[in-house]
Amino acid sequence: MEDNESDVLHSLFNSILIKYPFLWVVILIVIFIIIREFWLWYLKLRHIYNKLDSIANSLQDINANNKLSNENIISDNLKNNGGSNTMTCPRCFGKGFVDLNDIKRLGMQDFWDQGFCRYCDGQGEVEKGKTKVINPLNTEIGPSWHKSDEV
Repeated sequence: MEDNESDVLHSLFNSILIKYPFLWVVILIVIFIIIREFWLWYLKLRHIYNKLDSIANSLQDINANNKLSNENIISDNLKNNGGSNTMTCPRCFGKGFVDLNDIKRLGMQDFWDQGFCRYCDGQGEVEKGKTKVINPLNTEIGPSWHKSDEV
């Protein structure tokens, strides 16, 4: 029975295509358009993937540079600074200005506002040994020790 149905469909399909030969052209054009659309979507998605990959690499580079800059500030404080008697301010990291990142880093969100660094008076550097006498957080806990104070 299945052979009869397939024969009927086959003969019907052949009779339509024989009666209307331009249908072959239409079918081929439709197939070509479908393949072309899939190819264009593939190219668009590949372009988007490459852009996202580029952005991810850029963000990794930015994170690596930020880590290096923080490590450089810390290592500069640990060096002797060529016999200098000053060190980078531990409160503002040498900017002379305390911003929101510094306030969060020091855990003083409820107590401080952004502005001029009063620990180094906006100079960005303090005398070595100052952290032994005056705590950078300016709290009553006691002196804050810093490795660069050790001479």
